[in-house]
Amino acid sequence: MTVTLAVVDATLAPAVLRLRPLPAQERFAGRPSQTLPGADEDPGREPVAVLHDGGPVGFLVLDRHERFATLSGAPHTLGVRAFFVDADHQGRGFGTAALCALPAYVAARHPDITHLALTVNVANPVALHAYASAGFRHTGRLDLTGAAGPQHVLALEL
Repeated sequence: MTVTLAVVDATLAPAVLRLRPLPAQERFAGRPSQTLPGADEDPGREPVAVLHDGGPVGFLVLDRHERFATLSGAPHTLGVRAFFVDADHQGRGFGTAALCALPAYVAARHPDITHLALTVNVANPVALHAYASAGFRHTGRLDLTGAAGPQHVLALEL
């Protein structure tokens, strides 16, 4: 499965805004209509499209805020937020391919970053498995600040 990652610009934004997670996943990842505007307006966040054959099939936000360094315990950490694959494209390997492409993308755009970190809800075993398959490991910490409940903190050393 080949995917590429690209910053969501004005050209990609309309197609990204049409993406939707499965309804059961929406409480964990949100919708781009909720997360893309905040990422566009915050210089510490970078909206990223997951592309296949030139069109978006998924979305995530990279977050430079200190919260992720604190959660991971590593000072040069970039957070991964709001990641999902569009409901119509799930089950084909796009999520795993995107997560596997993420380290090279981050290394090229953010050479100072040594770790990626994310939180995954304890009630979301499918996402937990996907992140583990891409090399993310439990830090042993729980984040109790999530609106949808407690979340495992996972990290990946680049």
